[in-house]
Order: sequence, then C-alpha cells, then structure tokens
Amino acid sequence: MSLSRVQKAAIIALVLIVLIGEGAILVYWGHGDWQKRVSFVLDIIGFYGIGLGFVSHSEAFGEVKFIFKEMTSPNLFSFIGGNLKFLGVVFLVSSLGVRPGKTMPSVVTSLGGCLFIFLVPLTLLYSIFHILVIMPITYASYVLASALVESVQYSDRDEIAEVTDGATRSKFSIRQIVANNPVEAKGFLIGLPAAILSLVIQFGERFF
Repeated sequence: MSLSRVQKAAIIALVLIVLIGEGAILVYWGHGDWQKRVSFVLDIIGFYGIGLGFVSHSEAFGEVKFIFKEMTSPNLFSFIGGNLKFLGVVFLVSSLGVRPGKTMPSVVTSLGGCLFIFLVPLTLLYSIFHILVIMPITYASYVLASALVESVQYSDRDEIAEVTDGATRSKFSIRQIVANNPVEAKGFLIGLPAAILSLVIQFGERFF
C-alpha cells in the first residue's frame, strides 16, 4: 500500500518533532556533562550498528534478510517499515512462546512459557525505546553510511586485493564485497567509528 503525499508529510513532520524533542532532552534535561551525553548516543549507534551487522550475516535469517536491508535503508519510509517489521517478528516470537500447547513435553518447556510471559512487558518497553530512541538516532548514521556504500557499489572503478595463505592465493573484489554485503558494510561504517569515538571520549574524561 502506497502512502499519499499528506501521509508522507505527516510522517516526516513526526520524525522531525521526535528528533527535535530528543535533542532538547539531551541538551537541556540530560544528566551529566556533555561527554557522557555524546558517549551515550555513540554507544547506541556503535552497539546497534555492529550488532545488526552480525545478526544480518547469520544464515538463520535467510528468509527475512530483506528486513535488515530495509532497516538500514536511507529511504525514510523503507527504514521505518523495516524496523516495524523487525519489531513485529519479535512480538510473533513472544506470542509463540507464551501460547500454551495441548501437551508440554517437559517441565523446562513450561518454564519457558512462564519466562515468555515475564518477557512480554520487557519486549513492549524495548519496542517503545527502539521506536523513540534507536530509530531516530541511527537513521542519520545510516543515511551517511549508505552514501559511502553506494558510492563504492556503483563506482566505475574497482580494486582487486590478493591474500596469500601459504601456497594458496585468493583474489577478491573490494566493490563486490561491499555490493554483496551492504548491511554489514553499513554496520561496520557506523558501528566501529562510533564505538571508538565513545571510548576516546570516556578515556579523555577519565584522564584529562
């Protein structure tokens, strides 16, 4: 189902309001000095970017890997849709664990159902945090990372690297690696620098 111009404008306005609100909270009502506040944002970007990159590389998610591509898309509406689909999958998994079967094979299975009931409110809280905090913070990072990845992916030049392991020589295309693994590449581009910057800020705060 395609969105009308009014609906798209409303979504963009809502995203801008959330971003402005988060910025105001971070600047005017955040606790601690500015280093801790910036480090908090960088930690979210670093953990989320690296974590999503590793998860998307798993073969266990082969049939739903398209969701990860949408979650890292520079297109705002694809980005929002992919993240909402991801949260929907999380809730579906929770519903399968909570829903009791006619026969329980073991006490451990019954215990698992009870644990899922306990996890439902935590899943709901995480979903709210994901929508209101993680998505607005990471979207701008994924736009920048997408610009870098697509510039390499559609470049008219390529670099061939060669690795030697004993008597074995392997050649691979840098552009092909990036083109075949865009989600992992974006996760690396936003996650690693953010994690390093956060460590640098925390180190400077402790020793300088």
